[in-house]
Amino acid sequence: MITHFIEHRYIRTQLLEKKYRLQVMELLALQSQINPHFLYNTLHSIYWESVALTGKPNKVSEMVEDISDILSYSFSNPTETVTWAAEISNTLSYVNIQKTRYKDKFDFLNTMKKSLNYIR
Repeated sequence: MITHFIEHRYIRTQLLEKKYRLQVMELLALQSQINPHFLYNTLHSIYWESVALTGKPNKVSEMVEDISDILSYSFSNPTETVTWAAEISNTLSYVNIQKTRYKDKFDFLNTMKKSLNYIR
């Protein structure tokens, strides 16, 4: 009878632990869905504030737009096939940020044109 009681307590503890782990995993999954959208929406707010301050698009708003595009691309469904156009667009967003960051110390446009011709 004592053995049965101990086994019952052990199984109950295991079940409670599994339920707790499941709840933690569900919470983490929910957080991972909320945080990207929060970040994406915040970046759009920053974009519009930047445009409002200067009255027109500027380097800051362009960088925010590029990073928003990169985030949107990274949130896409990983099981879907990605087109070359989407991949190139994402790459261009990244390069635009780097060109602004490094003050045009490199030229990417010619290389990209060659790559596009090769793909076609």
